[in-house]
Amino acid sequence: MIFYIPSYKRSYDCRTIDYLLSCGVCPSKIYVSTQTKDDYELYSKNYKGKCSVILREGNNVAMNRNTCILHARENGFSRFIMLDDDYDCIMSFVPKRNTRIDGDLFTQFVDGISNLMDKGVTLIGLYPISNNMFAMSQKPITRSLLIGRFLAFSTNEFLFDEEYRIKEDYEICLRIMQSGKSVCRLNRFFSHVKLEQAGGCREDFENGYSKTYSNKLLTIYPDLLKKGCRDGEIALR
Repeated sequence: MIFYIPSYKRSYDCRTIDYLLSCGVCPSKIYVSTQTKDDYELYSKNYKGKCSVILREGNNVAMNRNTCILHARENGFSRFIMLDDDYDCIMSFVPKRNTRIDGDLFTQFVDGISNLMDKGVTLIGLYPISNNMFAMSQKPITRSLLIGRFLAFSTNEFLFDEEYRIKEDYEICLRIMQSGKSVCRLNRFFSHVKLEQAGGCREDFENGYSKTYSNKLLTIYPDLLKKGCRDGEIALR
């Protein structure tokens, strides 16, 4: 499996690289996508020998994610996992406690992803929050909208819509579903990262961007979406 990390201004401390290396992933299978020459040069210097660094200038996360997919196309990589650049680790929900996925557990986890791809799943994601009670109340695998912190692709066919400043992950999920292909979420695993940071999803929610893009998706995919419980939220029908 190939691993892509779209990154911006984290060349001094990309925890995801350190996490993947600690799990035994070969440096030749790790690619960091950058959008500025400064990031490219700093990553190439600070993580020399630990990953490969690629550059395509852009101004939003969708463009950075597409750099990864275009690179996969150019190099014949049909299966790959895309992770955010601030990963502490992947965690597994088990009753009353959570387990860190690394070492042999990480190998088994990736093998499980590959098995789902063998069965025809196009896009795979993880549970969005670290709430054990909520996650354990759901089926282990569900058809769901996916958060872009972890996305496993079985094809390089689909690109992100670069017009989306946010919710580009939701949009590509919906487009894949609309095409008749399968999307699933693993509800026994979650990404151990900060879900809301300054300038991140909380700011987008407060300044109205989230509602704007949610309404746009509702208009484009009315057969797949409905309004969520809170203003500005959306959910699958």
